Amino acid sequence: MEISKSEFVFVKPVRAAKLLDMSKSKIYEMIQRNEIPYVRLGGCLRIPVSAIDELVAKASRGER
Repeated sequence: MEISKSEFVFVKPVRAAKLLDMSKSKIYEMIQRNEIPYVRLGGCLRIPVSAIDELVAKASRGER
């Protein structure tokens, strides 16, 4: 489920939720628990696509 790196570098939490088929609130919970990294750009919260890819890879390997 890898996203083209040339397409996006960062995504909004809403898009991350859609990509992972999760609720937006679950993404925010994961951010608060430091389970998924994020950055603030111009005051806006964004999630690196590479972090989503790593999260999926870890889940595929059975890691937490």
